[in-house]
Amino acid sequence: MKRLQLIRISQSPDCTQGVLRDEETKLAIMLTMELPWRNNEPRVSCIPAGVYTVRPYSSEKYPDVFEVVDVPSRTDILIHVGNTTNDSKGCILPGKYFGEPNGLPAVLASGESLKRLKMFIGDGEWELIVSDWGSGESGKCFDVITDKFGFFKNSLTTRSKK
Repeated sequence: MKRLQLIRISQSPDCTQGVLRDEETKLAIMLTMELPWRNNEPRVSCIPAGVYTVRPYSSEKYPDVFEVVDVPSRTDILIHVGNTTNDSKGCILPGKYFGEPNGLPAVLASGESLKRLKMFIGDGEWELIVSDWGSGESGKCFDVITDKFGFFKNSLTTRSKK
């Protein structure tokens, strides 16, 4: 079973930003956006740090995504396409870049990132290790990461509105 680690690199009152990497190679696969930590309250908080099973999931509203299962006191935690925390009710949003469209912290190229995750994972269940690392303001750069797909070029940076 593949093991991926979601390292939360920035937490603010607006959002939680992270990097998802392969636990074996330590190579980054994508960036993530989640709701801020609000004591694991359903639909308004990111999930707690921990180890979870993830499996393929599909519904009419969320076709061909992933479900994070066995989250304490939570259900319906998905990894699905979205850009800002307005697109999430506690789910994990994949992305290629951090940005701030319309002044909101976001992940961009979410659909492309989910496709890359599916390519990397393949079929079946996998393990997600969620860990908190550091804190800071939304949009903080994390620039010592390599990745398997040449996805992040030289570093992870914030795309600004400039």
